[in-house]
Amino acid sequence: MYKLQFILITFIPLYMFAQAPKFIAPKNSKILSIHGHNRSDDYYWMNERDSKAVLENLKQENEYASDYFKPLQPLINSLMTEFDKRINPNEVSAPFILNGKKYQMKNTDGKDYQQIILLEKNKELVFFDENERAKDADYYDLADWSPSPNNELLAVSEDFIGRRKYSITFRENKSGKYLADKIEETSGGVVWANDNKTVYYIKKDPQTLREYQVFMHVLGTDSKADVLIYQEDDEKFSVGLEKTITDKYIFISSYSSTSSETWFLDANNTKEPLMVFLPRRKDHLYQVAHHLNGFYILSNQDAPNRKVLFAKSFPRNLEQCQVLIPVNPETLIEGISTFKNFLVLDERNNGLRKIKLRNLSSGVDSYISIDEETYSLNLGLNDDYTSDEIFYSYNSMTTPSTIFQYNMASNTKKVWFEKSLMDPSFKSSDYESQRIWATANDGEKIPVSIVYKKGIDLKTAPCLLYGYGSYGYTIPDGFSALRISLLNRGFVFASAHIRGSKYMGETWYEDGKLQKKMNTFTDFIGKNLCSRRKCRWFINGCNCQSCSLFMERYCFPSAVCRCRNYYVG
Repeated sequence: MYKLQFILITFIPLYMFAQAPKFIAPKNSKILSIHGHNRSDDYYWMNERDSKAVLENLKQENEYASDYFKPLQPLINSLMTEFDKRINPNEVSAPFILNGKKYQMKNTDGKDYQQIILLEKNKELVFFDENERAKDADYYDLADWSPSPNNELLAVSEDFIGRRKYSITFRENKSGKYLADKIEETSGGVVWANDNKTVYYIKKDPQTLREYQVFMHVLGTDSKADVLIYQEDDEKFSVGLEKTITDKYIFISSYSSTSSETWFLDANNTKEPLMVFLPRRKDHLYQVAHHLNGFYILSNQDAPNRKVLFAKSFPRNLEQCQVLIPVNPETLIEGISTFKNFLVLDERNNGLRKIKLRNLSSGVDSYISIDEETYSLNLGLNDDYTSDEIFYSYNSMTTPSTIFQYNMASNTKKVWFEKSLMDPSFKSSDYESQRIWATANDGEKIPVSIVYKKGIDLKTAPCLLYGYGSYGYTIPDGFSALRISLLNRGFVFASAHIRGSKYMGETWYEDGKLQKKMNTFTDFIGKNLCSRRKCRWFINGCNCQSCSLFMERYCFPSAVCRCRNYYVG
Protein backbone atom coordinates (compact mmCIF):
# COMPACT_ATOMS: atom_id res chain seq x y z
CA MET A 1 0.00 0.00 0.00
CA TYR A 2 2.91 2.35 0.72
CA LYS A 3 4.09 2.10 -2.89
CA LEU A 4 0.65 3.00 -4.23
CA GLN A 5 0.55 5.97 -1.85
CA PHE A 6 3.84 7.43 -3.01
CA ILE A 7 2.94 6.94 -6.68
CA LEU A 8 -0.31 8.83 -6.11
CA ILE A 9 1.24 11.60 -4.02
CA THR A 10 3.89 12.07 -6.67
CA PHE A 11 1.16 13.32 -9.02
CA ILE A 12 -0.67 15.54 -6.52
CA PRO A 13 0.92 18.86 -7.59
CA LEU A 14 -0.48 18.27 -11.09
CA TYR A 15 -4.04 18.67 -9.83
CA MET A 16 -6.10 21.41 -8.23
CA PHE A 17 -8.17 19.78 -5.53
CA ALA A 18 -11.55 20.84 -4.19
CA GLN A 19 -10.97 19.85 -0.58
CA ALA A 20 -13.20 19.48 2.43
CA PRO A 21 -12.09 21.58 5.40
CA LYS A 22 -9.16 19.93 7.07
CA PHE A 23 -9.84 18.53 10.51
CA ILE A 24 -7.65 20.25 13.11
CA ALA A 25 -6.97 18.14 16.18
CA PRO A 26 -7.69 19.99 19.43
CA LYS A 27 -4.82 21.00 21.69
CA ASN A 28 -4.68 19.92 25.31
CA SER A 29 -1.40 21.02 26.85
CA LYS A 30 0.46 18.66 29.18
CA ILE A 31 3.76 19.55 30.87
CA LEU A 32 6.37 16.79 30.70
CA SER A 33 9.48 16.92 32.90
CA ILE A 34 12.48 14.98 31.64
CA HIS A 35 16.11 15.42 32.72
CA GLY A 36 15.21 18.58 34.63
CA HIS A 37 13.67 20.16 31.55
CA ASN A 38 9.99 21.03 31.17
CA ARG A 39 8.24 20.97 27.82
CA SER A 40 4.64 21.32 26.77
CA ASP A 41 3.03 18.64 24.59
CA ASP A 42 -0.30 19.75 23.11
CA TYR A 43 -1.05 16.32 21.69
CA TYR A 44 -0.01 14.00 24.51
CA TRP A 45 -3.64 12.90 24.76
CA MET A 46 -3.18 10.94 21.53
CA ASN A 47 -1.23 8.36 23.58
CA GLU A 48 -4.55 6.88 24.64
CA ARG A 49 -5.09 4.63 21.65
CA ASP A 50 -8.50 3.34 22.78
CA SER A 51 -10.02 6.67 23.79
CA LYS A 52 -13.08 7.94 21.91
CA ALA A 53 -11.34 11.25 21.20
CA VAL A 54 -8.37 9.56 19.51
CA LEU A 55 -10.58 7.24 17.48
CA GLU A 56 -12.76 10.16 16.39
CA ASN A 57 -9.66 12.10 15.36
CA LEU A 58 -8.46 9.17 13.23
CA LYS A 59 -11.90 8.82 11.67
CA GLN A 60 -12.01 12.47 10.63
CA GLU A 61 -8.42 12.40 9.35
CA ASN A 62 -9.30 9.39 7.18
CA GLU A 63 -12.41 11.11 5.86
CA TYR A 64 -10.36 14.18 4.99
CA ALA A 65 -7.74 12.05 3.21
CA SER A 66 -10.43 10.22 1.22
CA ASP A 67 -11.94 13.50 0.11
CA TYR A 68 -8.50 14.93 -0.71
CA PHE A 69 -7.72 12.08 -3.09
CA LYS A 70 -11.08 11.99 -4.88
CA PRO A 71 -9.81 13.93 -7.93
CA LEU A 72 -7.19 11.21 -8.38
CA GLN A 73 -9.72 8.38 -8.56
CA PRO A 74 -9.29 7.93 -12.34
CA LEU A 75 -5.54 7.61 -11.82
CA ILE A 76 -6.08 5.19 -8.93
CA ASN A 77 -8.28 3.02 -11.13
CA SER A 78 -5.72 3.11 -13.92
CA LEU A 79 -2.88 2.16 -11.58
CA MET A 80 -4.81 -0.70 -10.01
CA THR A 81 -5.55 -2.06 -13.48
CA GLU A 82 -1.85 -1.90 -14.32
CA PHE A 83 -0.88 -3.61 -11.06
CA ASP A 84 -3.41 -6.39 -11.64
CA LYS A 85 -1.92 -7.04 -15.08
CA ARG A 86 1.54 -7.62 -13.61
CA ILE A 87 0.89 -9.54 -10.40
CA ASN A 88 -0.30 -13.13 -10.61
CA PRO A 89 -3.09 -13.80 -8.07
CA ASN A 90 -2.13 -17.50 -8.26
CA GLU A 91 1.54 -16.83 -7.64
CA VAL A 92 3.76 -19.57 -6.24
CA SER A 93 7.11 -19.23 -4.52
CA ALA A 94 10.34 -20.90 -5.49
CA PRO A 95 10.47 -24.50 -4.25
CA PHE A 96 12.64 -24.90 -1.16
CA ILE A 97 14.05 -27.89 0.70
CA LEU A 98 13.55 -28.27 4.45
CA ASN A 99 14.40 -31.41 6.43
CA GLY A 100 14.91 -33.23 3.14
CA LYS A 101 11.39 -32.40 1.92
CA LYS A 102 10.54 -30.04 -0.93
CA TYR A 103 7.91 -27.36 -0.29
CA GLN A 104 6.38 -24.39 -2.08
CA MET A 105 4.18 -21.48 -0.98
CA LYS A 106 1.05 -20.99 -3.08
CA ASN A 107 -1.45 -18.15 -3.46
CA THR A 108 -4.92 -18.76 -4.87
CA ASP A 109 -7.10 -16.09 -6.43
CA GLY A 110 -9.99 -15.26 -4.12
CA LYS A 111 -8.30 -16.60 -0.98
CA ASP A 112 -6.77 -14.34 1.64
CA TYR A 113 -3.98 -16.61 2.81
CA GLN A 114 -1.37 -18.98 1.45
CA GLN A 115 -1.09 -22.73 1.31
CA ILE A 116 2.09 -24.66 2.01
CA ILE A 117 2.46 -27.27 -0.72
CA LEU A 118 4.49 -30.47 -0.28
CA LEU A 119 6.08 -31.52 -3.58
CA GLU A 120 6.42 -35.28 -3.40
CA LYS A 121 6.60 -37.96 -6.09
CA ASN A 122 5.60 -35.51 -8.83
CA LYS A 123 2.50 -34.57 -6.85
CA GLU A 124 1.40 -31.37 -5.16
CA LEU A 125 -0.06 -32.08 -1.72
CA VAL A 126 -1.57 -29.40 0.50
CA PHE A 127 0.64 -29.67 3.57
CA PHE A 128 -0.82 -26.73 5.52
CA ASP A 129 -3.68 -24.41 4.59
CA GLU A 130 -3.70 -21.02 6.29
CA ASN A 131 -7.20 -20.38 4.93
CA GLU A 132 -8.59 -23.33 6.87
CA ARG A 133 -6.98 -22.11 10.07
CA ALA A 134 -8.26 -18.57 9.51
CA LYS A 135 -11.82 -19.34 8.39
CA ASP A 136 -13.45 -18.62 11.78
CA ALA A 137 -11.11 -15.77 12.78
CA ASP A 138 -11.33 -12.01 12.23
CA TYR A 139 -7.54 -11.89 12.05
CA TYR A 140 -4.85 -14.44 11.25
CA ASP A 141 -1.07 -14.44 10.98
CA LEU A 142 1.21 -17.47 10.63
CA ALA A 143 4.54 -16.47 12.15
CA ASP A 144 6.43 -19.74 11.85
CA TRP A 145 6.01 -23.39 10.93
CA SER A 146 8.63 -25.99 11.73
CA PRO A 147 8.56 -29.75 11.03
CA SER A 148 10.07 -32.01 13.66
CA PRO A 149 13.44 -33.60 12.73
CA ASN A 150 11.68 -36.84 11.72
CA ASN A 151 8.97 -34.87 9.81
CA GLU A 152 6.19 -36.61 11.77
CA LEU A 153 5.03 -33.49 13.63
CA LEU A 154 4.53 -29.85 12.69
CA ALA A 155 4.85 -26.91 15.09
CA VAL A 156 2.93 -23.80 14.04
CA SER A 157 2.97 -20.32 15.62
CA GLU A 158 -0.21 -18.34 14.98
CA ASP A 159 -1.80 -15.06 16.01
CA PHE A 160 -5.60 -14.85 15.89
CA ILE A 161 -5.87 -11.43 17.58
CA GLY A 162 -3.39 -9.07 15.91
CA ARG A 163 -1.11 -8.28 18.87
CA ARG A 164 1.87 -10.35 17.69
CA LYS A 165 1.47 -12.70 20.63
CA TYR A 166 1.69 -16.11 19.02
CA SER A 167 0.28 -19.44 20.16
CA ILE A 168 2.28 -22.57 19.33
CA THR A 169 0.38 -25.77 18.57
CA PHE A 170 1.46 -29.15 17.25
CA ARG A 171 -0.01 -31.32 14.49
CA GLU A 172 0.48 -34.97 13.63
CA ASN A 173 1.27 -34.83 9.93
CA LYS A 174 -0.05 -38.29 9.10
CA SER A 175 -3.47 -37.91 10.73
CA GLY A 176 -3.79 -34.12 10.56
CA LYS A 177 -4.88 -34.05 14.21
CA TYR A 178 -3.57 -31.47 16.65
CA LEU A 179 -2.09 -32.44 19.99
CA ALA A 180 -3.46 -31.07 23.25
CA ASP A 181 -0.24 -29.06 23.76
CA LYS A 182 -0.64 -25.30 23.40
CA ILE A 183 1.88 -22.61 24.31
CA GLU A 184 0.45 -19.11 24.63
CA GLU A 185 1.90 -15.62 24.10
CA THR A 186 5.24 -16.44 22.48
CA SER A 187 7.34 -14.34 20.09
CA GLY A 188 6.56 -16.75 17.26
CA GLY A 189 9.70 -18.79 16.62
CA VAL A 190 10.11 -22.44 17.60
CA VAL A 191 13.19 -24.71 17.50
CA TRP A 192 13.12 -28.51 17.86
CA ALA A 193 15.61 -30.61 19.80
CA ASN A 194 16.64 -33.82 18.07
CA ASP A 195 14.43 -36.06 20.25
CA ASN A 196 11.31 -34.96 18.30
CA LYS A 197 9.46 -34.12 21.52
CA THR A 198 11.26 -31.08 22.96
CA VAL A 199 10.96 -27.54 21.62
CA TYR A 200 12.41 -24.17 22.62
CA TYR A 201 10.65 -20.84 22.25
CA ILE A 202 10.90 -17.18 23.29
CA LYS A 203 8.58 -14.98 25.34
CA LYS A 204 8.36 -11.19 25.34
CA ASP A 205 8.22 -8.70 28.16
CA PRO A 206 4.49 -7.91 28.45
CA GLN A 207 5.11 -4.17 28.69
CA THR A 208 8.02 -3.45 26.35
CA LEU A 209 7.55 -6.50 24.04
CA ARG A 210 11.31 -7.12 24.30
CA GLU A 211 12.19 -10.74 23.60
CA TYR A 212 13.95 -11.77 26.78
CA GLN A 213 13.08 -15.32 27.94
CA VAL A 214 13.79 -18.75 26.43
CA PHE A 215 11.65 -21.68 27.58
CA MET A 216 11.75 -25.43 26.98
CA HIS A 217 8.55 -27.43 26.42
CA VAL A 218 8.23 -31.22 26.31
CA LEU A 219 5.26 -32.56 24.36
CA GLY A 220 2.60 -34.10 26.56
CA THR A 221 3.28 -31.78 29.50
CA ASP A 222 1.46 -28.67 30.71
CA SER A 223 3.02 -25.55 29.15
CA LYS A 224 2.56 -23.77 32.49
CA ALA A 225 5.32 -26.03 33.82
CA ASP A 226 7.76 -25.22 30.98
CA VAL A 227 11.33 -24.71 32.12
CA LEU A 228 12.90 -21.25 31.88
CA ILE A 229 16.23 -21.88 30.17
CA TYR A 230 17.52 -18.32 29.88
CA GLN A 231 16.42 -14.83 30.87
CA GLU A 232 18.07 -11.60 29.71
CA ASP A 233 17.68 -9.01 32.46
CA ASP A 234 19.60 -6.21 30.75
CA GLU A 235 16.90 -4.17 29.01
CA LYS A 236 19.34 -3.10 26.30
CA PHE A 237 19.51 -6.71 25.08
CA SER A 238 17.07 -8.99 23.26
CA VAL A 239 17.36 -12.72 22.61
CA GLY A 240 17.23 -14.92 19.51
CA LEU A 241 17.12 -18.67 18.95
CA GLU A 242 18.44 -20.93 16.18
CA LYS A 243 19.64 -24.46 15.48
CA THR A 244 23.02 -24.98 13.84
CA ILE A 245 23.14 -26.37 10.31
CA THR A 246 24.94 -29.42 11.74
CA ASP A 247 21.90 -30.10 13.99
CA LYS A 248 24.31 -30.51 16.90
CA TYR A 249 23.63 -27.34 18.91
CA ILE A 250 20.91 -24.82 19.64
CA PHE A 251 22.24 -21.28 19.96
CA ILE A 252 20.68 -18.60 22.13
CA SER A 253 21.95 -15.18 21.13
CA SER A 254 21.63 -12.16 23.38
CA TYR A 255 22.34 -8.93 21.58
CA SER A 256 22.18 -5.16 21.71
CA SER A 257 23.20 -2.68 19.02
CA THR A 258 26.81 -2.72 20.26
CA SER A 259 27.40 -6.05 22.05
CA SER A 260 26.35 -9.67 21.79
CA GLU A 261 26.73 -13.00 23.53
CA THR A 262 25.98 -16.57 22.44
CA TRP A 263 24.92 -19.46 24.66
CA PHE A 264 24.53 -23.05 23.49
CA LEU A 265 22.50 -26.17 24.25
CA ASP A 266 23.18 -29.74 23.16
CA ALA A 267 20.44 -30.55 20.63
CA ASN A 268 20.93 -34.28 21.28
CA ASN A 269 20.75 -34.12 25.08
CA THR A 270 18.18 -31.76 26.57
CA LYS A 271 19.46 -32.47 30.08
CA GLU A 272 22.83 -30.85 29.39
CA PRO A 273 23.16 -27.39 30.99
CA LEU A 274 23.20 -24.12 29.08
CA MET A 275 26.76 -22.88 28.48
CA VAL A 276 28.15 -19.56 27.32
CA PHE A 277 30.25 -19.56 24.15
CA LEU A 278 32.12 -16.26 24.60
CA PRO A 279 31.17 -13.93 27.46
CA ARG A 280 29.95 -10.53 26.35
CA ARG A 281 32.36 -7.66 26.13
CA LYS A 282 31.61 -4.01 25.71
CA ASP A 283 31.42 -3.09 22.01
CA HIS A 284 32.01 -6.67 20.88
CA LEU A 285 29.54 -8.11 18.37
CA TYR A 286 30.00 -11.68 17.20
CA GLN A 287 28.20 -14.51 15.40
CA VAL A 288 28.97 -18.22 15.56
CA ALA A 289 28.62 -20.86 12.83
CA HIS A 290 29.27 -24.50 13.73
CA HIS A 291 31.22 -26.95 11.61
CA LEU A 292 31.87 -30.54 12.65
CA ASN A 293 35.57 -29.61 12.74
CA GLY A 294 35.06 -26.55 14.97
CA PHE A 295 33.52 -23.10 15.18
CA TYR A 296 33.75 -20.16 12.79
CA ILE A 297 33.28 -16.81 14.51
CA LEU A 298 32.47 -13.50 12.84
CA SER A 299 33.84 -10.82 15.18
CA ASN A 300 34.22 -7.04 15.18
CA GLN A 301 36.87 -7.02 17.93
CA ASP A 302 39.47 -4.53 16.62
CA ALA A 303 37.85 -5.12 13.22
CA PRO A 304 35.09 -2.64 12.28
CA ASN A 305 34.39 -4.48 9.01
CA ARG A 306 34.67 -7.80 10.89
CA LYS A 307 37.07 -10.69 10.72
CA VAL A 308 36.60 -14.46 10.75
CA LEU A 309 38.07 -16.51 13.59
CA PHE A 310 38.29 -20.27 14.05
CA ALA A 311 38.34 -22.44 17.16
CA LYS A 312 38.48 -26.25 17.14
CA SER A 313 36.58 -26.43 20.42
CA PHE A 314 34.75 -24.03 22.72
CA PRO A 315 37.13 -21.12 23.37
CA ARG A 316 37.40 -19.48 26.76
CA ASN A 317 38.24 -16.15 25.18
CA LEU A 318 39.04 -14.54 21.83
CA GLU A 319 42.76 -15.00 22.36
CA GLN A 320 42.30 -18.76 21.96
CA CYS A 321 40.87 -18.29 18.46
CA GLN A 322 42.84 -18.37 15.22
CA VAL A 323 42.42 -15.47 12.78
CA LEU A 324 41.26 -17.18 9.61
CA ILE A 325 40.26 -14.12 7.54
CA PRO A 326 41.65 -10.78 8.78
CA VAL A 327 39.71 -7.54 8.61
CA ASN A 328 39.65 -5.77 5.25
CA PRO A 329 38.99 -2.01 5.39
CA GLU A 330 37.41 -2.20 1.91
CA THR A 331 35.11 -5.18 2.54
CA LEU A 332 32.37 -5.61 5.14
CA ILE A 333 31.62 -9.23 6.08
CA GLU A 334 27.88 -9.36 6.82
CA GLY A 335 27.41 -13.07 7.52
CA ILE A 336 28.95 -16.54 7.47
CA SER A 337 27.51 -19.99 6.71
CA THR A 338 29.19 -23.37 7.07
CA PHE A 339 28.96 -26.49 4.95
CA LYS A 340 30.97 -29.70 5.12
CA ASN A 341 33.38 -28.65 2.36
CA PHE A 342 32.88 -24.89 2.11
CA LEU A 343 32.68 -21.70 4.11
CA VAL A 344 30.31 -19.12 2.59
CA LEU A 345 30.62 -15.41 3.37
CA ASP A 346 28.18 -12.59 2.67
CA GLU A 347 30.35 -9.59 1.82
CA ARG A 348 29.82 -5.99 0.75
CA ASN A 349 32.54 -4.32 -1.28
CA ASN A 350 32.21 -0.85 -2.82
CA GLY A 351 28.57 -1.00 -1.82
CA LEU A 352 27.78 -4.20 -3.73
CA ARG A 353 26.82 -7.56 -2.22
CA LYS A 354 29.18 -10.46 -2.92
CA ILE A 355 28.99 -14.16 -2.06
CA LYS A 356 32.44 -15.55 -1.31
CA LEU A 357 33.12 -19.29 -1.29
CA ARG A 358 36.13 -20.76 0.50
CA ASN A 359 37.07 -24.37 -0.19
CA LEU A 360 37.97 -25.70 3.26
CA SER A 361 40.32 -28.34 1.86
CA SER A 362 42.34 -26.18 -0.53
CA GLY A 363 41.78 -22.76 1.05
CA VAL A 364 40.99 -21.36 -2.40
CA ASP A 365 38.46 -18.51 -2.58
CA SER A 366 36.00 -17.84 -5.39
CA TYR A 367 33.03 -15.54 -5.95
CA ILE A 368 29.65 -15.94 -7.59
CA SER A 369 29.87 -13.68 -10.64
CA ILE A 370 27.33 -10.88 -11.21
CA ASP A 371 27.05 -8.81 -14.40
CA GLU A 372 24.84 -5.80 -13.58
CA GLU A 373 26.09 -2.55 -12.11
CA THR A 374 23.68 -2.54 -9.17
CA TYR A 375 21.54 -5.38 -7.82
CA SER A 376 20.23 -7.32 -4.82
CA LEU A 377 21.90 -10.63 -3.91
CA ASN A 378 21.03 -12.95 -1.01
CA LEU A 379 21.61 -16.51 0.08
CA GLY A 380 18.48 -18.65 0.05
CA LEU A 381 17.38 -21.39 2.43
CA ASN A 382 20.27 -23.83 2.68
CA ASP A 383 19.86 -26.41 5.45
CA ASP A 384 21.83 -29.37 4.04
CA TYR A 385 25.23 -29.34 5.75
CA THR A 386 26.71 -32.07 3.54
CA SER A 387 25.71 -30.53 0.21
CA ASP A 388 28.08 -28.74 -2.16
CA GLU A 389 25.09 -26.94 -3.69
CA ILE A 390 23.55 -23.75 -2.37
CA PHE A 391 20.61 -21.58 -3.39
CA TYR A 392 20.80 -17.84 -3.82
CA SER A 393 18.41 -15.16 -5.08
CA TYR A 394 19.22 -12.38 -7.49
CA ASN A 395 17.21 -9.41 -8.72
CA SER A 396 17.89 -5.85 -9.75
CA MET A 397 16.01 -2.62 -10.32
CA THR A 398 15.21 -3.84 -13.85
CA THR A 399 15.04 -7.62 -13.38
CA PRO A 400 12.54 -9.71 -11.35
CA SER A 401 13.86 -12.24 -8.87
CA THR A 402 15.58 -15.43 -9.98
CA ILE A 403 16.64 -18.28 -7.67
CA PHE A 404 19.84 -20.05 -8.72
CA GLN A 405 21.22 -23.40 -7.63
CA TYR A 406 24.99 -23.07 -7.46
CA ASN A 407 27.50 -25.92 -7.30
CA MET A 408 30.40 -24.71 -5.17
CA ALA A 409 32.72 -27.54 -6.24
CA SER A 410 32.40 -26.91 -9.98
CA ASN A 411 31.52 -23.17 -9.82
CA THR A 412 28.52 -23.75 -12.07
CA LYS A 413 24.95 -22.55 -11.69
CA LYS A 414 21.50 -23.24 -13.08
CA VAL A 415 18.18 -21.49 -12.79
CA TRP A 416 16.07 -23.10 -10.06
CA PHE A 417 13.10 -20.71 -10.25
CA GLU A 418 12.41 -17.55 -12.21
CA LYS A 419 9.75 -15.05 -11.23
CA SER A 420 8.02 -13.33 -14.11
CA LEU A 421 5.33 -10.69 -14.50
CA MET A 422 1.97 -11.53 -16.03
CA ASP A 423 2.03 -8.43 -18.21
CA PRO A 424 3.35 -9.61 -21.62
CA SER A 425 4.32 -6.04 -22.52
CA PHE A 426 6.96 -5.89 -19.77
CA LYS A 427 10.55 -6.34 -20.90
CA SER A 428 13.52 -5.82 -18.60
CA SER A 429 15.48 -4.57 -21.60
CA ASP A 430 13.15 -1.53 -21.81
CA TYR A 431 14.65 -0.17 -18.57
CA GLU A 432 18.09 0.79 -17.43
CA SER A 433 19.74 1.08 -14.03
CA GLN A 434 23.07 2.52 -13.00
CA ARG A 435 24.95 4.05 -10.11
CA ILE A 436 25.85 7.69 -9.98
CA TRP A 437 27.82 9.53 -7.31
CA ALA A 438 26.72 12.75 -5.64
CA THR A 439 29.04 15.02 -3.63
CA ALA A 440 28.18 15.77 -0.01
CA ASN A 441 29.05 18.99 1.81
CA ASP A 442 32.27 17.50 3.17
CA GLY A 443 33.34 16.19 -0.24
CA GLU A 444 32.32 12.57 0.37
CA LYS A 445 31.01 10.75 -2.70
CA ILE A 446 27.50 9.39 -2.10
CA PRO A 447 26.38 6.40 -4.20
CA VAL A 448 22.93 6.67 -5.74
CA SER A 449 21.21 3.83 -7.60
CA ILE A 450 18.84 4.99 -10.32
CA VAL A 451 16.43 3.26 -12.68
CA TYR A 452 14.42 4.68 -15.58
CA LYS A 453 12.82 3.74 -18.86
CA LYS A 454 15.15 3.95 -21.81
CA GLY A 455 14.60 6.92 -24.07
CA ILE A 456 13.70 9.54 -21.46
CA ASP A 457 15.69 12.75 -21.14
CA LEU A 458 17.55 12.43 -17.83
CA LYS A 459 18.19 16.17 -17.78
CA THR A 460 14.52 17.09 -17.57
CA ALA A 461 12.79 13.97 -16.22
CA PRO A 462 11.14 14.25 -12.79
CA CYS A 463 12.81 12.18 -10.08
CA LEU A 464 11.45 10.33 -7.09
CA LEU A 465 14.31 10.25 -4.58
CA TYR A 466 14.36 7.76 -1.72
CA GLY A 467 16.81 7.53 1.13
CA TYR A 468 17.29 5.79 4.46
CA GLY A 469 20.25 6.13 6.76
CA SER A 470 19.73 4.72 10.24
CA TYR A 471 20.51 1.62 12.31
CA GLY A 472 23.01 0.49 9.70
CA TYR A 473 20.21 -0.77 7.46
CA THR A 474 21.06 -0.77 3.76
CA ILE A 475 18.25 -0.45 1.23
CA PRO A 476 18.64 -3.23 -1.39
CA ASP A 477 18.53 -2.28 -5.06
CA GLY A 478 15.70 -4.67 -5.80
CA PHE A 479 12.91 -4.99 -8.31
CA SER A 480 9.41 -3.55 -7.84
CA ALA A 481 6.51 -4.50 -10.10
CA LEU A 482 4.55 -1.47 -8.89
CA ARG A 483 7.40 0.92 -9.63
CA ILE A 484 7.09 0.15 -13.34
CA SER A 485 3.99 2.37 -13.47
CA LEU A 486 6.09 5.30 -12.28
CA LEU A 487 8.90 4.62 -14.75
CA ASN A 488 6.45 4.27 -17.64
CA ARG A 489 5.25 7.81 -16.88
CA GLY A 490 8.71 9.23 -17.42
CA PHE A 491 10.03 9.29 -13.87
CA VAL A 492 13.49 8.42 -12.64
CA PHE A 493 13.55 6.48 -9.37
CA ALA A 494 16.67 7.10 -7.29
CA SER A 495 17.81 5.43 -4.07
CA ALA A 496 20.48 7.40 -2.20
CA HIS A 497 22.74 5.20 -0.07
CA ILE A 498 23.46 7.86 2.52
CA ARG A 499 25.64 7.56 5.59
CA GLY A 500 23.96 5.85 8.51
CA SER A 501 23.47 2.75 6.35
CA LYS A 502 26.28 0.21 5.85
CA TYR A 503 26.34 0.46 2.08
CA MET A 504 30.03 1.35 2.06
CA GLY A 505 30.97 -0.55 5.22
CA GLU A 506 30.92 -0.10 8.98
CA THR A 507 32.57 3.32 8.88
CA TRP A 508 29.74 4.50 6.59
CA TYR A 509 27.34 3.65 9.41
CA GLU A 510 29.44 5.20 12.17
CA ASP A 511 29.77 8.42 10.14
CA GLY A 512 25.97 8.76 10.04
CA LYS A 513 24.97 8.32 13.69
CA LEU A 514 24.99 10.23 16.99
CA GLN A 515 27.28 13.27 16.77
CA LYS A 516 27.74 12.67 13.03
CA LYS A 517 24.02 12.30 12.26
CA MET A 518 24.05 15.53 10.28
CA ASN A 519 25.93 13.67 7.53
CA THR A 520 22.77 11.67 6.83
CA PHE A 521 20.88 14.85 6.01
CA THR A 522 23.59 16.63 4.06
CA ASP A 523 24.25 13.46 2.03
CA PHE A 524 20.64 13.51 0.94
CA ILE A 525 20.94 17.01 -0.49
CA GLY A 526 24.33 16.45 -2.09
CA LYS A 527 25.50 18.26 -5.21
CA ASN A 528 24.40 16.79 -8.55
CA LEU A 529 21.64 14.96 -6.71
CA CYS A 530 19.37 17.66 -5.34
CA SER A 531 18.59 20.40 -7.79
CA ARG A 532 15.34 21.83 -9.03
CA ARG A 533 16.27 20.63 -12.49
CA LYS A 534 17.03 17.03 -11.59
CA CYS A 535 15.11 16.22 -8.42
CA ARG A 536 11.47 17.22 -8.44
CA TRP A 537 9.91 14.72 -6.04
CA PHE A 538 11.01 13.20 -2.81
CA ILE A 539 10.19 10.22 -0.61
CA ASN A 540 11.95 9.18 2.54
CA GLY A 541 11.49 6.73 5.36
CA CYS A 542 13.09 8.46 8.35
CA ASN A 543 13.72 11.74 10.09
CA CYS A 544 16.14 12.54 7.24
CA GLN A 545 13.04 13.73 5.37
CA SER A 546 12.08 16.53 7.73
CA CYS A 547 15.64 17.73 8.32
CA SER A 548 16.42 17.78 4.60
CA LEU A 549 13.28 19.79 3.89
CA PHE A 550 14.19 22.36 6.52
CA MET A 551 17.75 22.66 5.22
CA GLU A 552 16.99 22.78 1.48
CA ARG A 553 13.26 23.27 1.12
CA TYR A 554 13.52 24.47 -2.48
CA CYS A 555 14.97 21.13 -3.54
CA PHE A 556 11.81 19.18 -2.83
CA PRO A 557 8.43 20.47 -4.06
CA SER A 558 6.78 17.28 -2.75
CA ALA A 559 7.48 14.94 0.15
CA VAL A 560 6.06 11.66 1.39
CA CYS A 561 6.39 11.30 5.16
CA ARG A 562 6.25 7.65 6.18
CA CYS A 563 7.84 7.57 9.63
CA ARG A 564 6.90 9.59 12.68
CA ASN A 565 9.67 8.80 15.13
CA TYR A 566 13.05 10.49 15.48
CA TYR A 567 16.30 8.68 16.06
CA VAL A 568 20.01 9.31 15.75
CA GLY A 569 21.19 5.69 15.40
